[in-house]
Amino acid sequence: MVRRPALAMIAVILCLLAAMSVEGSNPKRGLAFVPGNEKDLGKASGGQCSWLYNWAATPPASVPSGLDFVPMQWGRDNVSSFADIVRNASAKTILGFNEPDMPPPQSNIPAGEAAQLWRQYIEPLKSDGVRLGSPAISSGPSGLPWLTEFMQACSNCTIDFIVVHWYGNGTENFEGYLQSVHAKFSQPMWITEFADTGNSSDTTTFMTAALPYLDDPSQSWVERYSWFAFARNLTGLQSNLLDGSGNLNALGTSYIAGSRARRGNGRRTRQSIDIDTY
Repeated sequence: MVRRPALAMIAVILCLLAAMSVEGSNPKRGLAFVPGNEKDLGKASGGQCSWLYNWAATPPASVPSGLDFVPMQWGRDNVSSFADIVRNASAKTILGFNEPDMPPPQSNIPAGEAAQLWRQYIEPLKSDGVRLGSPAISSGPSGLPWLTEFMQACSNCTIDFIVVHWYGNGTENFEGYLQSVHAKFSQPMWITEFADTGNSSDTTTFMTAALPYLDDPSQSWVERYSWFAFARNLTGLQSNLLDGSGNLNALGTSYIAGSRARRGNGRRTRQSIDIDTY
C-alpha cells in the first residue's frame, strides 16, 4: 500500500513531466520537409516541431517520434487513390492542392475543376473523421481570388481550415496578409510555407518577430505553421534551416531547438525567439 506522502510526490513528478512535455513541443510548429536527404529529419527529433508534411500523400521513410505526418493531395495526379492512402495510414488531417492558383510548376488547377475533384475524391474523407485543409494558395495576386472562387464553387464542401503560403518582406506585411485572409473567411488557418525573401539578415530579423506573433495566444486562429523550409539549399532564398552538410544552421537551431516563442502586449518576453542566444 502506497503512503500518502509517496502519492503526493508521485503527483508532483507527473505534473512536472506533463509541464516538460508541453514546453518541449509546440503544437503549432511544423516542418515543411523538402525531399532529398531523409536522414536529415533526425535533426528535428525532440525539438519544438510536432508535425510535418512533404507535399506528398505518403511520409518520408523515417519520421522521428513525436512528429505527426500530414498527407497532401498536391495536384490532379493520383487524386482517385488519395482517400484510400489516407484511410490506410489512419491520418486524421489532410492538406489540399498546392498553389492551384499558380501556373506550372505549381498544381495549376482552375477553381471550378478543383471543387469538382474535391467533392468527388476528398470530401468523402469527412465521413471518416478526417479534418480537411483547403487548397494552399499563394500570397500572389491570384491567391485570394482563386480561393474565393473555389469556396463559392464548393459551397457544400467541408473546409475545416484555410491554408495559405506567404513570401515577401517584413513582419507587418506578413501579419497584415494573415489578418486579411482570416477576416475574409473567419476560419482557423495553417501557414504551410512562409519566409522572408530578403537577405540573410532580413530573414533572421523576420523569423525573430514572426514566430512570437504566430505563437501569441491572441492568434488562436493560427492553428499550425511551417517555415519554408527544412532543406539544405533553397534557390533564391536565405531561409533554409540546414547547412550544406545537413546540420541545423542558426535559423534551424532557433526554429527546431529554441523555446516556444511567445509575445505579450506587443513586446517580446524572455521566451521569445532570439537567434543569437540559442
